Amino acid sequence: MILFLNFAPIEYLGGAERKMYDLYKELSKNENVIIYTLTTKLASIYGNLVLSESFKDRSDGGLLYKLNTRRFISLKSLIPLTSSWWEVRHDFINARIIYTKFEINELLIILFYLGPSGLRKTIASVRSPLVYNYPINIFDFFHNKLYTSIFIPYLLTRLQKIHVLTKRDKDYIISLYKNIEVTEIPIYADIQKGRSSSKKNKYFTIIYVGALNIRKGLDLILSSVNLLPENYRIEVIGDGPLAKNVIKKSKDYPNKLKYHGYMQHEKAINLIKKADVLILPSRAEGFGGVLLEALSLGIPIITSPAIKIDVPGNIELKMDNFTPEELVKKIVEHKGNIQHKIITKEVILNYFLRNYTKQKIMKEMLNLFK
Repeated sequence: MILFLNFAPIEYLGGAERKMYDLYKELSKNENVIIYTLTTKLASIYGNLVLSESFKDRSDGGLLYKLNTRRFISLKSLIPLTSSWWEVRHDFINARIIYTKFEINELLIILFYLGPSGLRKTIASVRSPLVYNYPINIFDFFHNKLYTSIFIPYLLTRLQKIHVLTKRDKDYIISLYKNIEVTEIPIYADIQKGRSSSKKNKYFTIIYVGALNIRKGLDLILSSVNLLPENYRIEVIGDGPLAKNVIKKSKDYPNKLKYHGYMQHEKAINLIKKADVLILPSRAEGFGGVLLEALSLGIPIITSPAIKIDVPGNIELKMDNFTPEELVKKIVEHKGNIQHKIITKEVILNYFLRNYTKQKIMKEMLNLFK
């Protein structure tokens, strides 16, 4: 039996949750797989305290709750030696492999139920930066201190396998511990049925899709709005702590900023298709799955120095610093690249098909569990 552990409920359907659910469905064809997450209420208490956001159900009716292989860690099961605690511990003991993210919350849960021996059968996926190079609050500083002093030296060396998404993460870990088994497998995006729209828009459209918070660089996006040239417009999809700021800014600059709110995945894809460029100016990012969604549609991307994928050529323009002026500079540069056909949709799509299809990546992921 394989046990998947994720702090946030799968119904939250963030990038990590969506990919975990896809992997669960593939592995379940040949082996019993159960999914453990915190209850929505318990996870949201932490989310509101630390992340300033709650974990909402985005699964169109909570269908995932009906899975007979779905388990929850509730407040009762966090009380040692109670019947609920023993039930969870029993599943953790019986698991052949525990698959989770290399993050404080998930690894502490494993230690809580199994002790250090539980790490020996754990495959941990590094989906968030091991160290935040651009810390923005006390929790980021605490994260860095805890990871560098305890988590990386102690926990990283005791895991069965480590899965990373980027070469930079792999090189970093190997530079610290040469004998650790580290497997680099990126994430993927589905091949979209339709290409991006060929219809000319009134505006040169820049799109952002993701959480609305400072870590994702939403403050930079908002500050860049009034710096945009005429006929440039940013469209924002998502929700989060800065949603009110986005709404206010969109009212102040209706021709420069449009806010769509949170959208289901398919609807968001349809808007990405119509965009000219996708931006992700994150201060901390494990990979950035939305970047692949854009590439799968032939859309070029603009990323921050914190983004660890390095797309060749002019498909990706990387910001040199975290300023709104730099973001606008790259947006204008990309428009020139598109107009002069320095980059084309066909080149971008072909790059995606060679590297990031679901068929290719899922095959590599399944090999992790053999």
